[in-house]
Amino acid sequence: MRRITGRGAPFFLFFFSLFLATPAYATQGHGGIEGILVHQAAHVLFALAMGFLVFRINRDELPSRGWRKVRFAAILFILWNIDTIFVHFVDEQVKWVTVTRLDGGRLAIDSPIPGLPLLYYIAKLDHLLCVPAIALLWLGLKQLLFSTQSKDHGGEAS
Repeated sequence: MRRITGRGAPFFLFFFSLFLATPAYATQGHGGIEGILVHQAAHVLFALAMGFLVFRINRDELPSRGWRKVRFAAILFILWNIDTIFVHFVDEQVKWVTVTRLDGGRLAIDSPIPGLPLLYYIAKLDHLLCVPAIALLWLGLKQLLFSTQSKDHGGEAS
């Protein structure tokens, strides 16, 4: 039997994993009201921490591009937390929306409040806030690291 090595191994593993894939639903429930309350409190604390970070970056007038990216990431994290708190509130606390899985991977979102299903659906796209926030945080920290390294080696910081 021939062994797969070198550049072909990652491609083989990727295509092999496609045959083993099963549905992965990107939803998570929180057990009981205590679980959701603690989870909501964590979102509030995270948003407050990011607000404090934005305040400190602005107050200290940190000039580098890295800090600007970190500040923008923190703002996106604040928006993500507000969005997620809303979704958890209407979905799991007051149960104003009901989500039903239909055939073909479709969802039915029902609510007694007009317009709430559309707002809920848009709010569930929270990854459009969280993923860019993570990327900006990573890029900002990377830039800060390189600017610190260039200062240590006598170069100019950005």
